[in-house]
Amino acid sequence: MHNLHKEKNNLICLVKIDNHLYRDVPPLGVLYLASALSRNGYRVEIYHIENNEIAAYGQIILKKNPLFVGFSVVTGWGVNPAVDLSRIIKNKSQIPIVWGNVHPSCLPQQCLSEDYIDIVCIGESEETVVKLASALENKSDLSEISGIGYKKSNNQIIINPRRSRIKNLDQYDIDWDLVDINRYITSCWGIKRTLRVITSRGCPFNCLFCYNLFFNQRQWYSHSAQYVIQKLSNLVKAHNIEALYFNDDNFFVNQKWAWEVLNGLKVPYYASVRSELINSEFAQKLSDTGCQELLIGFESGSDAVLKNILNKGTTEKENYNAVNILSQYPQIKISGSFITAIPGETEKDVQKTIQMICKFLEIHPNFKVILAFYRPMPGTELYKLSIANGFVPPDKTEDWSCFDALDNNFELPWLDKKASKRAEALCQAMETLDALYKFNIPIVKNIILQSILKGSFDSGLLKIVNKVRTKYAFGNSEHKSTMILRRIVNFVKKQKNLN
Repeated sequence: MHNLHKEKNNLICLVKIDNHLYRDVPPLGVLYLASALSRNGYRVEIYHIENNEIAAYGQIILKKNPLFVGFSVVTGWGVNPAVDLSRIIKNKSQIPIVWGNVHPSCLPQQCLSEDYIDIVCIGESEETVVKLASALENKSDLSEISGIGYKKSNNQIIINPRRSRIKNLDQYDIDWDLVDINRYITSCWGIKRTLRVITSRGCPFNCLFCYNLFFNQRQWYSHSAQYVIQKLSNLVKAHNIEALYFNDDNFFVNQKWAWEVLNGLKVPYYASVRSELINSEFAQKLSDTGCQELLIGFESGSDAVLKNILNKGTTEKENYNAVNILSQYPQIKISGSFITAIPGETEKDVQKTIQMICKFLEIHPNFKVILAFYRPMPGTELYKLSIANGFVPPDKTEDWSCFDALDNNFELPWLDKKASKRAEALCQAMETLDALYKFNIPIVKNIILQSILKGSFDSGLLKIVNKVRTKYAFGNSEHKSTMILRRIVNFVKKQKNLN
């Protein structure tokens, strides 16, 4: 057994496990924590790994015998790999295992009931993790550290009060030297060197399905505009970055701040926005500042769902208005996200969502559909409604892995078997329709569209089609085989027009 206290050790290992789809997405939260620790004198190593690398990295971490191992864990697919690596380390050492990020923040008691988790960090953790490192290094009491949960020697679980949010984010920075930044500079929108960054945290709105309700407690706060412009301008120049992908939950909460940042940076970008903000002036500013793509959470085509179930704070009219205006700027792509299988959603609501999606695909040439199963997110009001409607949460941490937007392996009791299969097929069908609108093959498009409207589509076939699509054309980059298919379709269309 490795003995943590055999000798003083100020090395900390931070782990983020992703699947291949997210390998190029930088672990921004982990980088903030690592930078805070490094600035306070700790040596930090970041392991951003995939599931098939767990065994190898388990041995690497054991040999290094760090002060503790921190895991960044989000509810969904990544839970189970984090469990596996935590067990490998815990079974062969006394190294403390610390979990942080969304999942342990919403379920600290359940996480701490597991024998492979010693401590959880709840909510924002730059200040918390430095205090925790000092306490573990000096073998001092954990009871005074805000923002953590832990177990006493008798396994009694203690949840300390939450830490107040950071008042000045400019105190904290990302040290990109802690990772190979070139791994995260990828092609996007045809721009070869694009990097994901984050400049603000949280969201002030009260959407009843969103993790921000408990994680950031409906607060939005940002780095100062001057800080963002200086730091990102230096980063762009140092690494020849051609575009920025803002990973902020809600970039345009403070429009004055947002436009100052964008006008100061003068680089192409991706950002998220709420539909009610879109008007002609806003759209023109997006175009003028180089917006390449917007993520808009439409969620539903039904006012009844938007208002009475999701508490989204937007309307059907605002959603349609946003896309109508943006259709005048076809160079600005839209990723429109929708949710189905929501408790209380009726067949009429589903049809209105389908109709909205189809209309958006018709009027905007670069509209991309993101339609996902509703997932009961612990800590939210809609989670409580889900339980009232018969949802039974997993009683083991590892079982939360099935709650993944890419692979729906969980049961929603308000859907019978037929409705569940239809909802799953609908998610697959809408993304297939998305692709067909882009290829613009009228006969195939109409067949799929009619089958969607009638609910008679073949879920098995569509699932296969979309697995291929996801694997080879995920996000904004295009696989060679997809490019070839697109060229064939365009050639056939051209020949048809010539004849």
